[in-house]
Amino acid sequence: MSIFSYIKFLNGNYDGLRPIREMFDGTSIFVGIAFILFLLQYKRLRFKIYSISISEEKVIEICHKIAEVNEWKIKQSTKNVFVASTEVPFDFIGEVITVIVHHQKVYINCICDPYKRPNITSFGYNRKYKQEIIRQINNATME
Repeated sequence: MSIFSYIKFLNGNYDGLRPIREMFDGTSIFVGIAFILFLLQYKRLRFKIYSISISEEKVIEICHKIAEVNEWKIKQSTKNVFVASTEVPFDFIGEVITVIVHHQKVYINCICDPYKRPNITSFGYNRKYKQEIIRQINNATME
């Protein structure tokens, strides 16, 4: 029920029927917020693509070093794919870091762990982990 229906009910003017317009007035705000959150989460699922000039093995090696420093749990590591997740004492926060190396490009994504409780924010950890991987790859390129 919308706020207008409650006011009518309190005044004694409510007849039990609500016009369609009143139903949309109450729900349109929530639908708008849900749509904005959907777009935000959908945008985060895309991989960031960076060109590299080092070998695939070197990128995966860099990812292993970062995982060791940050105490990530490695889920999958092959010649050109690296997937790790963060292990934190809290059950509701966690990230999944995915790095794919293919044809002198690296695809990086870091999202909230879909196997834990749903979150709409990672408190900046997703961006921090992506930037750390790119920074280490750039440092290796400079050497």
